Amino acid sequence: MNIFISYDHRDKDKASKLEEDLKLQHVGIWIDKICIKPGTIWLKEIDEGLSIRQVDYVLGVITKNYIESTGMIEAYAKISEGLTKKDIKFIPLFFEDINEINSVILKAIQGIIFYDDYNKGLLELIKFLKSEEPERAAELLSKIEGENSKNPFRRTRAEFFESDYNLAMAFADPEKERYELVRGRMPLFISGGRGSGKTMILRSLTPEVRISLSKVKTFKEVKERGVDYFGIYIRLIRGSFSLVDNNTILKFGFLNLGVAKDYNLYRELWKKIDKGITDEPIISSGINAAQKIFLNEINLKILKTIIAKLKHLQDIKVISINNDTEQKIASLLNKRLAPSLVIKSFNDLMDFIDTELDKIKDYLQKITLPANDTLSVNWVISGSDFLDNACNIFVDNIVDLKDTKFYLLLDEFENLLPYQQIIINEWIKTSNNIVVKVGVKYESTHTNMTLQGQPLQFKVGECDEIALDYNLFDDTDIAKYQRLLKRICEKLLRLENYKEINIENILENPSAPELPQEVIDQCIKEIIGERFQENIQEYRRKFEVASIFRLLRKKEKVEGRKSKKKVFAGFDTYTYLSSGIIRIFLNLIGMAVYRAEGNGINVKSGQKISIEDQSWASRVVSKAYLEKIYKNVEPYMGINGEIIYQFVTDIGDIFRERLLFHSSEPETLSISVQDPHNLDSEEFSLLKALLKHGVRESVLYKREETSSYRPKQSTGIRTKDYVLNRQFM
Repeated sequence: MNIFISYDHRDKDKASKLEEDLKLQHVGIWIDKICIKPGTIWLKEIDEGLSIRQVDYVLGVITKNYIESTGMIEAYAKISEGLTKKDIKFIPLFFEDINEINSVILKAIQGIIFYDDYNKGLLELIKFLKSEEPERAAELLSKIEGENSKNPFRRTRAEFFESDYNLAMAFADPEKERYELVRGRMPLFISGGRGSGKTMILRSLTPEVRISLSKVKTFKEVKERGVDYFGIYIRLIRGSFSLVDNNTILKFGFLNLGVAKDYNLYRELWKKIDKGITDEPIISSGINAAQKIFLNEINLKILKTIIAKLKHLQDIKVISINNDTEQKIASLLNKRLAPSLVIKSFNDLMDFIDTELDKIKDYLQKITLPANDTLSVNWVISGSDFLDNACNIFVDNIVDLKDTKFYLLLDEFENLLPYQQIIINEWIKTSNNIVVKVGVKYESTHTNMTLQGQPLQFKVGECDEIALDYNLFDDTDIAKYQRLLKRICEKLLRLENYKEINIENILENPSAPELPQEVIDQCIKEIIGERFQENIQEYRRKFEVASIFRLLRKKEKVEGRKSKKKVFAGFDTYTYLSSGIIRIFLNLIGMAVYRAEGNGINVKSGQKISIEDQSWASRVVSKAYLEKIYKNVEPYMGINGEIIYQFVTDIGDIFRERLLFHSSEPETLSISVQDPHNLDSEEFSLLKALLKHGVRESVLYKREETSSYRPKQSTGIRTKDYVLNRQFM
């Protein structure tokens, strides 16, 4: 829903407060406001605003100032005409006593009273707007993605593998060179934005998925087909340290060094931790203690996950583990964990692990309390090589696992603190019996150091890295991305028995430009003005889309225009809109299928999805992604979903103004940081965090440096450039 606020310049504070409060309530995707300035005609101001923006409601901040400024004779006529035709939805918001407003027509329109109780008026306005708004885009998208949905493109999340491993048949591996690295025995960092397929890639290495893809029933049969790994998927979390903060680190430090607690010192050290300063003795001692505790905790949690997985696969006859083998493994692990106890089964092991994890959690909770006299380290202690040795025990004793490697598939690496990531790095560097595959969002690897104090060496035998996002500024990457999209769609459609499985044939493609080419070319010439030279072809690439948007927004009749809304249809367009993120593309297709079937189109039998339905779907998915920013973006260094949302809407406003009015490269939808080295200063720390978090959450993309995208002066400082995810455009 698009909201337009009209107000007098003297009532700016009222309009600004109203705008902010509506945004906080998630009302409206775009909320604009135009000040009615002295000497201007209200009718003209409103008309210009409505012709530029597709507005659902005009909210008038009604005060005596507003009445004085609007030229009410013309305003009355316009409102009356609009109400009659129902093409203007004007809601007067009375910020002054309605009885003192000198306007018969405004009093006659159903308005909302704000002057008596602002909060009550705001609540009434929000309630009305939400009742008028059709089903929220985010809710609609969630419905389509749900497990109970019949939409063939609902399965965009690897989490659904947990309930239905037949979905593995829909998995399409990326190009050969990338997936060979994924399956190979080299430790690997898999980076990508939200929805790029990191989790899907990792889960594709689990035994259940390999069995489904091979169409067999046991792991032994999978091994016979060349699979020499046993993948254990684990979503990384901070563990018990999610419950605590800097206070715990400092308490560890004071306790370990025997330093008397001093409030001023404590406060100073807290600030240093926030700034990432860790070389203070008390801080480093505290981090060292936290790291050792976390090492024990994650060792136990992963061991329990492995045992639970083996037990489950044993129960469903995927692998064979007899009682003697189970007892032997339990006994060998028992010697490493608690020699004084007798552990004879996997169930006993898991019970023991649960008890030890409870001890760690209890300790960390108690240390945050003022009185901690009862603290004691009474849980099992394990080292950095514990898991490596444990996995060797499993492989040596379970016949079905002979000659395999355990792959630890560690997802959401970004959730770990730097001192926790160091532990994973250590496993990557030193393990012999396990191979670590890490899924991580961009800008989220906080350190490459290991417990030994040595950095990981990439590309030289220790580990490798791949990026899953595709660069849509590169023709080669576009071709690879589109091949992958076609294969994914083909598998999904075949799984649901669709007659047509080529996604290009399902999406109706515009057969001609949205507007006559000569009309577009004339608009391009007007944009360029005196700078125009004879060859129009050179200008079309930069200015054609901007010209179409400008022509669609014109109030007067434009030759060839059927609608004021931009067309977004066809496989190539959906590829572009997805910004190289697979999930976005599947969401676009899924929404288009939903719309088409709702309009009576039998897509399953081979009927095409119309251009109109595709365009509608693109707008709904765009709104859904913007609505979901609030809950999807986790807080990071003072940046949260609210700030990211505001950033996107503000940048969107700037880009839109440039698209509609700028005469120089209006389609350059990028943000350039002219002096990127300044981002490291305290003054720009918030901006740095915003850009970093934007990239991490796939709201922004770093634009790759190419020979054609460098400073015009060879001596110039190279800028750092970011592109807004096209879903928010």
